[in-house]
Amino acid sequence: FRRLLFRSTHAADVTTPCWVALKLLVRSGRIGFGVFNRTTGIIAKTLDIAASPEIQTVALPVPDFRAATDIVLFNQSLLVGGQVDVLDASVLVERKTP
Repeated sequence: FRRLLFRSTHAADVTTPCWVALKLLVRSGRIGFGVFNRTTGIIAKTLDIAASPEIQTVALPVPDFRAATDIVLFNQSLLVGGQVDVLDASVLVERKTP
């Protein structure tokens, strides 16, 4: 796998379950992405995301984001490397009502 987007320097601020959303253009092959902790490993990961001529938004539910250190991309293709453009990334949380 490859470290992709960011080191999660403010992960401790996300104290509720959340979603990590990526806007992707998978040009070839299949890819996956995940939330990673450098000490303990994968916190959550997607299933395979197939190539498409259309931009895709994929949201990954993460039960506890506080331990996240990185967002990673995986090549899920068997014979060729997956190629992807990452167009946007965000962490989504539910708004707490007062």
